[in-house]
Amino acid sequence: MKLTIDGESFEVEVRPDAVAVNGVPFTVAVEGEGVGTTVTVAGRRLRMHRVGPTGEEVEVNVEGRLYRVRAEGLLRAARAPSRGAAQRHKRTSAAPGAVTALMPGRVLAVRVTQGQAVKTGDILLILEAMKMENEIHSPVDGVVKELPVAPGASVVAGDVLAVVEEVEG
Repeated sequence: MKLTIDGESFEVEVRPDAVAVNGVPFTVAVEGEGVGTTVTVAGRRLRMHRVGPTGEEVEVNVEGRLYRVRAEGLLRAARAPSRGAAQRHKRTSAAPGAVTALMPGRVLAVRVTQGQAVKTGDILLILEAMKMENEIHSPVDGVVKELPVAPGASVVAGDVLAVVEEVEG
């Protein structure tokens, strides 16, 4: 996805084990939500929260400094489920192939069915988040093993959207 912060653009790829910014991987962990959110990037802990929307951009307060942030394009969900999400969808962060929501939103459309074969990059579903429609793509070639969400479902960060079992070959 393309992330623009105060006018400077970055290519961001969310991976299961890291976030790559312009091709450089960083370990990232997110704890809490709202005003109590702590994001650890490459070992550096930052307190942050969204101040409010400004059109398609949002303002984010990071350690007391405001940034204008805009996300465009693909969201590849890879964050471990929140505690509530794990209870609702009966999945844990150890679940291989789990594709999870990066932020709260609403499922607009599901483009695959359980048991369907998919290729890396195939659209699994459309998630509306922050007033934007985001295509959620398969991270691997595989078979859709689970689809615990349906159109109209509300999700929070960490909720399991789909489980894709990787196939080799």
